[in-house]
Amino acid sequence: NVKERILEEHNPVKGLATFDTSKLKVLTLNIKDVYFQEIVKGYKKQEFREIKPTTINKYTYIDPKDGKRWLKHYDVIRFYVGYQRDRESALIEVLNIEFDRDANMIIYSLGKIFQLDPK
Repeated sequence: NVKERILEEHNPVKGLATFDTSKLKVLTLNIKDVYFQEIVKGYKKQEFREIKPTTINKYTYIDPKDGKRWLKHYDVIRFYVGYQRDRESALIEVLNIEFDRDANMIIYSLGKIFQLDPK
């Protein structure tokens, strides 16, 4: 079973209430199941998000000192499959955050799985 192997390899904590994220900056993203499975299996190592007028403040901030817009730092990403109440989720480490100006995309490099919550 792939999920069991992943749990053994990465040893994530099971259950949302058991992992303390109080000192972490968490980005919450909804994704399709096919991409979620690729992430938890270790095939997909990056997540891409386009900057839109509706999401610019989620991913960036304006420094009051210099007036420049900067990328927000996140420690982990909480991925949810879809929008249903009973859904799979995973808490994944963010290794690096980059901005591709030409594509207007933020690229999150993903690390280890801290928590995996099956449906």
